[in-house]
Amino acid sequence: MQRTVRDVMNRELFSVRAEETTPPTLEAVLDHGLTAVPVLDAGKRPLGVVSLRDLVRRDGRRHMSSPAATVLEGASIVEAGRALTAANVHELVVIDEAGRATGTITALDVVRGLLGKPLRHPETFPHRDDRFGLTWSNDHELVSAGSSDVPDAPGVLVLFEGASRHEGAMRWVESCTSLRECIEELTSTEPAVTPDLARVLAKDGLRYSFALVFDPDRRDAIAEELRDTLRGVRRSPS
Repeated sequence: MQRTVRDVMNRELFSVRAEETTPPTLEAVLDHGLTAVPVLDAGKRPLGVVSLRDLVRRDGRRHMSSPAATVLEGASIVEAGRALTAANVHELVVIDEAGRATGTITALDVVRGLLGKPLRHPETFPHRDDRFGLTWSNDHELVSAGSSDVPDAPGVLVLFEGASRHEGAMRWVESCTSLRECIEELTSTEPAVTPDLARVLAKDGLRYSFALVFDPDRRDAIAEELRDTLRGVRRSPS
């Protein structure tokens, strides 16, 4: 039986939203070792593709190649190969019958599929947050010595207890115009903070994670939604 795109595609889809700006997208692409990323609308339909070469153009704007080169999940591997050749690209966005992106397939996937060789796809992107369409940093201990590693850039900062950032462990969420300055203030000897935040900072073993978000309205909206989640967790019975 002839193998289809569905049999060999990579279902770990890393994508960006159309409203995301160049800096966080470029950081995410470099973090995950990618060469191109699909740009999706709110319904997960491909609008185009942003390549690493597009992201590093000197004019500072993000350039998107449109339309995105796509192939249906049910297409044969040979058809996928033809689509790659016709579009002169190394990777296609895989879509379902409704036109929604469900993964990607590369030229190497096609070759391995035709030869019956084992597939080799990257592991799940551990810090990718599909809820907000952004990428979180690694977790860090909340100590002053680590502030130099934090970018002097705007984003959302989350303080939490325990070994990982999850809803039950969150203790504080902040929208920061400079993540580095936020960390420096929180780890200073006498931080200028509210009484609620002071009680959080009094806890031992606090850690933090951050995500770069350059658009101020989007940054504030994400922080507020996370605060709603945090308040919901606090209201839950123990």
